[in-house]
Amino acid sequence: MALRRMVALVEQDGMLLLFELAPVDGATPEESLISVTDDNGITTPYRVVARRFEDTVNWFVAYGATEV
Repeated sequence: MALRRMVALVEQDGMLLLFELAPVDGATPEESLISVTDDNGITTPYRVVARRFEDTVNWFVAYGATEV
């Protein structure tokens, strides 16, 4: 099975931005959160870990690998 990663496409000021997301167990109010509900009705909160090109890259796709 392919590795799954969560990203969000967010429209802001007429531009599409790609946010890298990471799941969180508990969140503080200052964190940027996006909640995703799956086909089974389970909702998981995610925090934004990268939102600008200057932000640290947190993962790389291995050469020849498949990810969803």
